[in-house]
Amino acid sequence: MNALTPSRPGAGALALLPQNQRDAMELASMMAKAGFFPKELQSPGACLFVVEQAMRWNMSPYAVATEMSFPQGKPMFSGKLVAAAVQSSGAIAGRLHYAYSGEGDARAVTVSGTLRGEQEPVSVDVRLRDAKTNNQHWTKSPDQMLAYHGARVWARRYCPEVMLGVYAPEEFDEEKKVELPPARGPVVESHAAPAASEDFTMIGPDGQELAAPSLDHWVRWCMAAIGKLETAPAVLAWERSMEAHFAAVPEDARRAVVQAVEARANALDEEAGA
Repeated sequence: MNALTPSRPGAGALALLPQNQRDAMELASMMAKAGFFPKELQSPGACLFVVEQAMRWNMSPYAVATEMSFPQGKPMFSGKLVAAAVQSSGAIAGRLHYAYSGEGDARAVTVSGTLRGEQEPVSVDVRLRDAKTNNQHWTKSPDQMLAYHGARVWARRYCPEVMLGVYAPEEFDEEKKVELPPARGPVVESHAAPAASEDFTMIGPDGQELAAPSLDHWVRWCMAAIGKLETAPAVLAWERSMEAHFAAVPEDARRAVVQAVEARANALDEEAGA
């Protein structure tokens, strides 16, 4: 069986979703020749990435491609596309609901939705002062940006499989840094060119994304997050959620954290079997 299979083929635009891996590769080749996508999407390999993402979301690959940007060469998806993907993924029953309260920096949104197969809705609260970055859209359309951000937070907490490796440009350039408790970990010295501060991002043990001020902080925060996870499956799930973050740091830093993941998972397995 081919690895790429659509979860729910549909009519109209969804009819473009491939039925197998060969169809996916042919569609990727056609997209690469379209000529109106960004330069980063003018190769079959890059377009295959878009096709695979569209299949996960049950969306038109062309619609996904037109809502992508590539700051610093990294694939990003627009906030409205990510919010739409949560709806179209099939993970929730009905639609997400947004309830606003407060004014100014105290402005907040409560996002609620019901996971498919469950009866009771679950929700998250997001405050403007905690979510906003220096991206201009936060000043122009704060309520709309809160809705997009809230949808991402809700999905990352309750259906993380929809959001795996998915980021929006307006999530970056955060001015406020959040520190994890100090933890023991190696000080990693790299001779590679330093990355921008937004490259040092990681997932905390509560599933929230944090921006570290330096590579050394990033490694220590990762060690702290690993130490707070209490089961081997949770450690391995955290490692999977960090895939995109690993790609943005030097190899020696990534290797140090992966080794800590393996050691922690093995220790927890031994404790569970004792």
